[in-house]
Amino acid sequence: MSEYKPKILIVDDLEQNLTLLEAILRKCDAEIIKASRGKEALEKLNDHVFSLALLDVLMPEMDGFQLAEKIRQDNDHALLPIIFISANNLDDLSIAKGYKSGAVDYIVKPFKKEILISKYIPGNGTAAKRAIRAIRDAGDPGARTNACATNH
Repeated sequence: MSEYKPKILIVDDLEQNLTLLEAILRKCDAEIIKASRGKEALEKLNDHVFSLALLDVLMPEMDGFQLAEKIRQDNDHALLPIIFISANNLDDLSIAKGYKSGAVDYIVKPFKKEILISKYIPGNGTAAKRAIRAIRDAGDPGARTNACATNH
């Protein structure tokens, strides 16, 4: 029997961004699944169970905000943690729109790789476990641990 390995969905229309994010997250104990369009991401959501989704904001056909809203409308994925990563749409209204569309975080490019990998907590499984962990971590900032090794 194989051991469960969490999955992270990365969605960006630029191949170099997908490659960079995959390289950064390679240190995490997770399987990385990439999509270059919103429609492709929705198909991958039907085929996999993800622990985290990283979405670009500016994409053709369906932007990241629209994709997040579609994810939230699907009961099977409504609690999937979504993080936007964008070099554009940096104004307060865009960031607020990101949160309103269902994001739990909004990372601005350029970013430090340590910041990105600190957002990933392995084995967070169910939404209840995530909520309990968030409440516990809020009370004790030192309680949160990283699953990813960061080499300086």
